[in-house]
Amino acid sequence: MKVDVIIERGESGFYSAYMDYDDFDFGLYGGGYTVEETIKDFLEGKEFMRESYKEEGRSFPEDLGFNFKYDVPSFLAYYSVL
Repeated sequence: MKVDVIIERGESGFYSAYMDYDDFDFGLYGGGYTVEETIKDFLEGKEFMRESYKEEGRSFPEDLGFNFKYDVPSFLAYYSVL
């Protein structure tokens, strides 16, 4: 299952990433000063949540994947280096 993750750049220049899906009993968030750092933080959060669920004996969607989508400033900042 793939869910959308929105990446936004705030006025301070800090990026945030969050799931645009609320059918789970958890949420995931990431943040950073670059898009790459933000995605890495988001994916580390997913692994932390997966491990926490495992330790608690709860099921976690093992097939969970993501479609990262950018707001316009984040998109331009990410692709301006290409």
